[in-house]
Amino acid sequence: MKLSGNKLIVDAEITINWRKICITATIILVVILIAASSLNSDVRNILLEALLNSLQLSFLQKTKHS
Repeated sequence: MKLSGNKLIVDAEITINWRKICITATIILVVILIAASSLNSDVRNILLEALLNSLQLSFLQKTKHS
Protein backbone atom coordinates (compact mmCIF):
# COMPACT_ATOMS: atom_id res chain seq x y z
CA MET A 1 0.00 0.00 0.00
CA LYS A 2 2.87 2.33 0.78
CA LEU A 3 4.49 1.61 -2.59
CA SER A 4 1.33 2.47 -4.49
CA GLY A 5 1.17 5.74 -2.54
CA ASN A 6 4.74 6.53 -3.56
CA LYS A 7 3.93 5.64 -7.14
CA LEU A 8 1.04 8.11 -7.10
CA ILE A 9 3.37 10.82 -5.84
CA VAL A 10 5.92 10.02 -8.57
CA ASP A 11 3.18 10.09 -11.24
CA ALA A 12 1.98 13.47 -9.97
CA GLU A 13 5.53 14.87 -10.10
CA ILE A 14 5.98 13.60 -13.66
CA THR A 15 2.66 15.19 -14.64
CA ILE A 16 3.70 18.52 -13.13
CA ASN A 17 7.06 18.36 -14.92
CA TRP A 18 5.38 17.63 -18.27
CA ARG A 19 2.99 20.53 -17.72
CA LYS A 20 5.91 22.88 -16.96
CA ILE A 21 7.75 21.69 -20.06
CA CYS A 22 4.69 22.22 -22.27
CA ILE A 23 3.98 25.67 -20.84
CA THR A 24 7.62 26.71 -21.23
CA ALA A 25 7.73 25.43 -24.81
CA THR A 26 4.50 27.27 -25.61
CA ILE A 27 5.82 30.55 -24.22
CA ILE A 28 9.09 30.19 -26.15
CA LEU A 29 7.21 29.44 -29.37
CA VAL A 30 4.93 32.46 -28.90
CA VAL A 31 7.96 34.72 -28.42
CA ILE A 32 9.62 33.25 -31.51
CA LEU A 33 6.39 33.65 -33.48
CA ILE A 34 6.09 37.31 -32.48
CA ALA A 35 9.76 37.93 -33.30
CA ALA A 36 9.36 36.17 -36.65
CA SER A 37 6.30 38.14 -37.70
CA SER A 38 8.45 40.03 -40.20
CA LEU A 39 9.60 36.77 -41.81
CA ASN A 40 7.95 35.20 -44.83
CA SER A 41 4.69 33.30 -44.50
CA ASP A 42 6.29 29.84 -44.80
CA VAL A 43 8.39 30.37 -41.68
CA ARG A 44 5.38 31.82 -39.82
CA ASN A 45 3.26 28.81 -40.79
CA ILE A 46 5.91 26.36 -39.55
CA LEU A 47 6.22 28.20 -36.24
CA LEU A 48 2.45 28.42 -35.84
CA GLU A 49 2.14 24.69 -36.48
CA ALA A 50 4.79 24.00 -33.82
CA LEU A 51 2.87 26.22 -31.38
CA LEU A 52 -0.38 24.38 -32.04
CA ASN A 53 1.34 21.00 -31.60
CA SER A 54 2.73 22.16 -28.26
CA LEU A 55 -0.72 23.26 -27.11
CA GLN A 56 -2.21 19.94 -28.20
CA LEU A 57 0.47 18.04 -26.27
CA SER A 58 -0.23 20.13 -23.19
CA PHE A 59 -3.97 19.49 -23.51
CA LEU A 60 -3.48 15.75 -24.03
CA GLN A 61 -1.22 15.51 -20.99
CA LYS A 62 -3.79 17.38 -18.90
CA THR A 63 -6.72 15.22 -19.99
CA LYS A 64 -4.70 11.99 -19.71
CA HIS A 65 -3.98 12.55 -16.02
CA SER A 66 -7.34 14.06 -15.04
